[in-house]
Amino acid sequence: MKQPAAAILIVWSLLSLEVCVGATTRPSGVIEPKDCVSSQCHANIKASKLLHGPVAADACDACHQLVDPATHKFGLWREQAELCTYCHEFDVADMPVVHKPVRGGQCLGCHDPHGSARRSMTREDSMQALCYRCHERIAEDRKFLHRPVSLGQCDSCHPPHAARFPKLLDAVSTDLCLACHSDFETDLSRVRFGHKALEQGCEKCHDPHGSDFPAQTLQPSPQLCQQCHEKVRNQIERATVKHSVVSKDRACLTCHTPHGADVPRLMVDQPIVVCMNCHKQDIRIDRKTVIPAVRELTDPGMHRHGAIKDGQCSGCHAAHGSDQPALLTRVYRTTFYQPFSVANYELCFACHDQRLVQQENAGTITGFRNGDRNLHWVHVKEGQRGRACAVCHTTHASPNERNIRQTTPLKIWNMPLRFRKTETGGSCAPGCHGPWGYDRVNPLPSPTSRPATQPAPRAIARAAAEGPAIVSLKATSLDGSTVQVPDSSGPTVLLFVGSDVAEHRRLVAAVERALTDEPHRAQVVLIVCGPDAQAAANQLAQATPRHWPIIADSAAKICGELQIHGWPMGLVLQSDGTEIARIGGAPESFVLKLRPYLDLASGRIDATALAKQLASTRTVGSTRSRASRELRLAEQLLDAGRAAEALPLLTESLKSDPDSVPLRVMLIRALARAGRGADAIAQLSRLPADALPPGQAELLRAEAYIAMDRWADAKAAATRASELAPDSPQAHLLLGRIYENERDWQNAAIHYRAAAIKANR
Repeated sequence: MKQPAAAILIVWSLLSLEVCVGATTRPSGVIEPKDCVSSQCHANIKASKLLHGPVAADACDACHQLVDPATHKFGLWREQAELCTYCHEFDVADMPVVHKPVRGGQCLGCHDPHGSARRSMTREDSMQALCYRCHERIAEDRKFLHRPVSLGQCDSCHPPHAARFPKLLDAVSTDLCLACHSDFETDLSRVRFGHKALEQGCEKCHDPHGSDFPAQTLQPSPQLCQQCHEKVRNQIERATVKHSVVSKDRACLTCHTPHGADVPRLMVDQPIVVCMNCHKQDIRIDRKTVIPAVRELTDPGMHRHGAIKDGQCSGCHAAHGSDQPALLTRVYRTTFYQPFSVANYELCFACHDQRLVQQENAGTITGFRNGDRNLHWVHVKEGQRGRACAVCHTTHASPNERNIRQTTPLKIWNMPLRFRKTETGGSCAPGCHGPWGYDRVNPLPSPTSRPATQPAPRAIARAAAEGPAIVSLKATSLDGSTVQVPDSSGPTVLLFVGSDVAEHRRLVAAVERALTDEPHRAQVVLIVCGPDAQAAANQLAQATPRHWPIIADSAAKICGELQIHGWPMGLVLQSDGTEIARIGGAPESFVLKLRPYLDLASGRIDATALAKQLASTRTVGSTRSRASRELRLAEQLLDAGRAAEALPLLTESLKSDPDSVPLRVMLIRALARAGRGADAIAQLSRLPADALPPGQAELLRAEAYIAMDRWADAKAAATRASELAPDSPQAHLLLGRIYENERDWQNAAIHYRAAAIKANR
């Protein structure tokens, strides 16, 4: 119940006139101050735990003056606040906000002039109870209270007399909160991306006193987040395919951090890591529906698809909800046989050139061609029996380049593809036809019963085979000016994008920000590709820096000449036109790689410094990606019989990723094949017992024993491996070698045959 301070003052004044409670007669003469308080007069004045100084010193006359001794009538030496400020230095004149009782001189509305339980002489035992005499009881019926509120420490934020800001605050908004939450300020200063809502202060999301939600938020997530993020809210509401994680449990906070992060969009970690927190295992939706795990994305030996290489799942999936199966952003039909239509593969053609499947004569559009005949076109253009992209390509990752499948689902059968790559072509032998080969240089006249050439080791890098390319380009931009590449004054970036204007605006903005500090250090040319290039280029022109020329490549002439088959793609050129790098990926990872390559192109750094800068970029799984590449290179060296060259590569890789089981396994194999069986056994003993699948440790041990010429031990180990992993072709292959060494030709043939059969399953 509110008690106006003025009423309290009146009551106190009346009490000051009362002489002796319970006394039979009122004194009619002068009483010494030390005798004012007795068991019969003013007995309660000294009952408080702490006494006001004059009261404790029996100096009642410091405040009270005797007006009429005969009637024992007293008054005050001064009026209202002047009485207090005569002793207590108190000046709020320079303060813009003064507490209303203080402004009215009503000190006694809050303070007892005689004594109190608190040193501040307040009329209540706690600051909270004192404030509640006038103010709303803000802490009642709220489940989660701010710590100072729960402790009744209102003055932690509100000076009781005067302050510089409204609501009696000495600081406002975020500054006030950080006065206590200093560790939060330190953490926030270290992150690369801050939540824009922080610019409006902590109270944008939090109630400073308390609420019914954890962390005193104004509403629970996701409702709180959706107040600002209307676009996301609309997407969630309209979605026919829901992502349950956005609305249950922690909702938005499952994937995003509310204050600041080192990852764009305030992700709690790199996107692929966040997604894999759930999708590393099967997810059961109902009794009939299970979303299969995508464990292949964490396998360093896999070739990842497109944006996944940079840890971005949003290239294909809409995390907040979609109208397409599997939360896809566009249409992607996976029916095995279907008539070809661009509309059925909107998702694929958002990045890939439509000419990959629309032109029978491929030129250099695709490497999947027999001479000049486009074999993509052959596969999709057979009327009602055109094959879907998903028949031959996986969407996430594959052991094969270009994400070519090992097997493809055909109703209840996982049909093997048996794809083999050669330097100039390749072959496959799936269940739908016999072994057919193709060759880009020497086209095969008809399907063959076996590959035209034996598989050769995969090329390590394009540049190693072809040498650096020199790019020269002369074209007309949207404004009619002539664009000349290269630019003799410095490096050039050719930025190839498709017709997805919204997506590529993000890339343009990211590249512009990356070059803001030195806008003229490189010529940037934006080349818009595809049939709708002209319209898309006109739209992108509104969001593109004026000094960037824009070229509409509707006929894909430039793309074809430079062998650009997907976008976004960036070519970094030196001033003489030498191609330094081709960069792809999501905007965030794209710009992280762009700056080091521009430094190399301009001569600011050398190749060694480039490698260090690229290694330090915080793209998703960068360490894993390097380890994956080095793992594949080591495997190629082993397959080529060059184990001695693989050893230093693996040893160096393990320095940056010492816990990588695939690298350690490859090192054991390399040691065995280099004749260092004892070292291989020693390395094997250091692996955790549960690090390898059944039988693999015995396989590695068998290889090491063979290197040590301990054939009997190798035979025992390989036999155990075949028992632990009956479907392992490697176990049978080793047993075949062992029996061959024993000159037991019959058993050698049995195991070699078993190895071949199991490898093709």
